[in-house]
Order: sequence, then C-alpha cells, then structure tokens
Amino acid sequence: RRYLDMMQQILLGFGGGGPKGIDASGGTLNDYTSGSDYYRSHTFTSSGSFVINEVATDPGIPNAIEYLIVAGGGAGGSGSDRANGGGGAGGLHTGSATGSAATYPVVIGGGGSANASGTDTVFNSYRSAGGGKGSDRYNADGNGTNLSGGSGGGAAHDPPGSAAGAGNKYSPTSPAYPGNAPGQGSPGGQGRDMAGDGFKFGGGGGGGAGGGGSNASPSRSGPGGPGSPNVYKTGSSILYAGGGGGGSQPNGTPSYLGGAAGPGGGGAGSNSGAGSAGTANLGGGGGGANASGGSGLGGSGVVIVRYKIAQGQPQ
Repeated sequence: RRYLDMMQQILLGFGGGGPKGIDASGGTLNDYTSGSDYYRSHTFTSSGSFVINEVATDPGIPNAIEYLIVAGGGAGGSGSDRANGGGGAGGLHTGSATGSAATYPVVIGGGGSANASGTDTVFNSYRSAGGGKGSDRYNADGNGTNLSGGSGGGAAHDPPGSAAGAGNKYSPTSPAYPGNAPGQGSPGGQGRDMAGDGFKFGGGGGGGAGGGGSNASPSRSGPGGPGSPNVYKTGSSILYAGGGGGGSQPNGTPSYLGGAAGPGGGGAGSNSGAGSAGTANLGGGGGGANASGGSGLGGSGVVIVRYKIAQGQPQ
C-alpha cells in the first residue's frame, strides 16, 4: 500500500507545479523500481518520436536519459544445394545523454529478408548497424565481404575455410556505407566441408552481441552467438541480439543437426528445410537453410529510452 501511495505521488508530481522529473512521451511506457530508484522507460517497436516535453526541475533527479538501440538482424543464407551460414544479429548500442526539451526521431531497423542483411536502427543521431546476412554455398557474397554487419553472418561450407562476416561493421545497406561500428557485435563462424566424413556439410553460426558465432563441427553446424543482456525496459534482464544458427546438409545422417539459435532472439539453423526466423524486436539473426529450404528471416530492432522519475525507497 505504501509503495502504491508513493507511486501515486510521483505520478501526480508530473501534473503539479512543484519540482519533478523529465516529462516525456512516445512509445510504450513502463514504470518500475531498481534498487532505491524509480524509472520510466519508453519502448519503440516501430518508428516514431521520443519527445521530451519538459526537462527535470527536481534537483534530486538527474536530467539524463539512457538508451538501448538494437538494429535488425540479418537473414540466414539459402539458395545453395547444401549448407548455409546463419544470419548475424543486429548491432547493439547503449549510451546516455543529457535530456533537453526536444523531439528525438526513432527509426526501427527491419530484419533482413531472404538472403539480405538487416537494416540500421537510429535514435536521434545514434545508430546501430544492421546484422550481416548468412552466406550461401561458394560464399558468393565476396568471401565474407558482404556478410559483415553489427554482428557478422556465418560462412557456408564451400570452399573450405571461407571467411565469415566481421562484426562491428556497417553493411552495404547502411546509408553511405560508413565503415566501422565500434562495440556493437561479434563475427560469424566458419562452415565445414566433410566430404571425407559421410558427405556432411555445415554452415557457421551468425555472430551475436555477446559473442561470436561458432564454427561448424563434426557433430553439427555452428550455433549462433549469444545476445547481450539489458535491463532498461522493465528492470529485469532481457537478452537482445542473438545470432542465427548455421544450416546443415546431413546427407542421410539425421543426427547431423543445424546450428542452435543464439540466446537472445536468434533463429535456429535447419538440416531439413528453411531456417527459423530471428525474433522480432530483439534483433536476432535468422537461421541458415538446408539445401531444400529458404532463409530464416532476421528479427526487427528496438529502441528503449529510460530515465529516473524519483529516488529513495518508500517508508
């Protein structure tokens, strides 16, 4: 009861004439506690605007915002006659800024369509890079060059040793193809050609925000890299930007599996058809396909902005 009374006083403070925290609008709102502090978050799953109507006037509440920006994940590879790489997760970027009474544009990046990289997510002037697509057989995308992104897409199995996509790069779908995107993700994994071991073929996993995609092994295609945790939405940890698993061609060996989905919204790779899609609004990479299937599509991105609305535990 005391907690509810405290929250009511906090919320009423926004409409009164006394000192108060930031007054903002846009997206879906969540109010929650974290330790001794009270936060409000704004979650954007589609493009729009975050608007600060009034800055904080209470000297005990910082006039600051924190933000999470996740780009769209890349699609898994498809179109080859064997095994394809998993899609890289969308780039993940966090930061903070001093709030000012202004409109902050939000553009949510889309997940990659079939054989395509994800697109960038933008909050005001801050940008996260779309995830790189997974490769098809023969790495026709330039031996890793066009597989790069916020996290890189996984390589296909052929030719052996082909490069996977690099992380921390803007993909060719980014405006002006600006190059580096520091600290946003990880590289994809390599594929494996096992012509001398039952003709099994595996694709590499796509990279995730929390770690690289794995290489294909003798037992399965490469799993997608793990995502990275963040608490800005509700105060509880949520994993974002997991990579897609690589696809496989078992050739009569059903136990040779597609790569597992990267925790945090990645899609699983397949050994019998299409890869699984990355999760929407988590920026997950799509799973790589088997010879007979299509790309697992990339998951769309998200922007979350939060700020303190009060400090101190209720008595």
